[in-house]
Amino acid sequence: MGAIYPYSADPRKETTMPARTTRGVFLNGTPALPQFAWFNQEPFAFWRDKTVYRRISDLSVREEDITKAIHMNEKDPCRATTLTNKVLRGEPVKMIVIGGSNSAGGGISDHRQLFHQLFSEWWNHVILPRTGSSLTVENLSLGGTASDFFTFCLQNFLWNNDDPNIVLIELSVNDYGYLNGTTAQPMELLTRRVLSLSSFPLVLYVSLVDLLKGASLSSIKNPHCHNLEDLGQRELATHYGITLLSWRDILCPLNPVNGIRKAYIRPGMVNRDHLHIDVKGHAQVALMIIRYFQNVLPRAGQQHCLKTEIKRPLFADTSILVTNPLSWASTNPRWGKSTVQQSLKVRVESNQGFKELPLHSVEAKAGYGSNPFQDRTDAFGGWVSARQGSFIEYSFDVPERNIYAPSKWSVGIAIRGLEQHERREVKIWLDKGKGDEVAITGGARGQETRIYFVASEVSPGQHTITLETKGGKRISLLINGIVLGPAGIKGFKGYKPTETLDKVWSLEDYEKLKRISKKNAGSFAV
Repeated sequence: MGAIYPYSADPRKETTMPARTTRGVFLNGTPALPQFAWFNQEPFAFWRDKTVYRRISDLSVREEDITKAIHMNEKDPCRATTLTNKVLRGEPVKMIVIGGSNSAGGGISDHRQLFHQLFSEWWNHVILPRTGSSLTVENLSLGGTASDFFTFCLQNFLWNNDDPNIVLIELSVNDYGYLNGTTAQPMELLTRRVLSLSSFPLVLYVSLVDLLKGASLSSIKNPHCHNLEDLGQRELATHYGITLLSWRDILCPLNPVNGIRKAYIRPGMVNRDHLHIDVKGHAQVALMIIRYFQNVLPRAGQQHCLKTEIKRPLFADTSILVTNPLSWASTNPRWGKSTVQQSLKVRVESNQGFKELPLHSVEAKAGYGSNPFQDRTDAFGGWVSARQGSFIEYSFDVPERNIYAPSKWSVGIAIRGLEQHERREVKIWLDKGKGDEVAITGGARGQETRIYFVASEVSPGQHTITLETKGGKRISLLINGIVLGPAGIKGFKGYKPTETLDKVWSLEDYEKLKRISKKNAGSFAV
């Protein structure tokens, strides 16, 4: 399904990771110093699946495939130097993972097999004994959640004075759309947020592929393996000096003859649910991360480095850069392990047809009741309705202007799992502005969370936001967040369109799937 996209070589120069040898990691043509040879210890001897994966060939991948999939961008080497110095001083390192269901454990019953846990296992077997530097991983991943949500709500999941030293962003399949550049704006806003953290973290992109569920893997809906790399993420990586670890390059190698990518699926790479990567895929991603750090960590040597300012935005307008957002989010990536720090307080003032789903309840956990073999820790609470004619009104306070707060704000609402059938719509308005409401007339793919912006010039003081469902016999949704951001945000054109019920990666896909959705599911407004 969808158009065929010829591949054209990127005219920008791209740095590939130097090749490995048995004597060490080569750094710009020079072997690693002998005192750092221990960095090259392989993970296969102590990985949990060591009886299955004893060597790299057991992962159905070659060393050169791993090397080519690591797109080195080191315009900001001070971040790597800062991390390396911290490691060699024996200080603890904290890593957070910001991702979707693949990182949250979708399809994997044993979460110790997830790529970030496999990397952590290598670190604490190799780096910790030699340096005393332990690695702690906090998985902030949320199934069906993308950069728009994390941009405004990340602070709710980070404890004060405990910012990360390493950030992995795995959202290349969750940020979909049909316009190059504008579709990548939420990713850029999120990237700038984490680059701006006081801990000066090293940031890496992890790029996966969403094949989309079909009757079998021979009928996948994304045969050419498109993701956000096609819509601006590669450019973001280059612009901000972020290394991109592209599992897509492993699963979907580029045909040198016709310049087209095609999925080459080997056993263990794609989960049997046809939606997530499987245990071998996770091991391949973990090995990419390990190889990257085996390349970077031995470069230490500098006691100090010059921290540079973050570059001007590439796709997003400077007026909408998100620095101090506020969020009420009935969402927890670490259910049962930690609580959420709400940065915005909301109150339910009136309600008809909505029922509260407590975030602490077991029913809020992802996959509850659908997969007894999967114990996910990402959870989604809030207020849920499953019928038309429902409405709910929240109140909240917009803070007065100060050094951290602007004079005006944009206001958005987070809706998850919006399912609509026949002629139906959701209306949302701020305060008494029912005549200026935002109408949602499309649906959403499965259990996805999306931010819908309601107003873009909101002054300080108390306000209300109201949501009403109209028309049709069946309409279900979960309201699980309200966000405040800088003034002027009205949404992101081309990002996660509601007029199609499948992911789109180009304007051609969008127009085609919009016609199909309109034919099969009634009339949708553009």
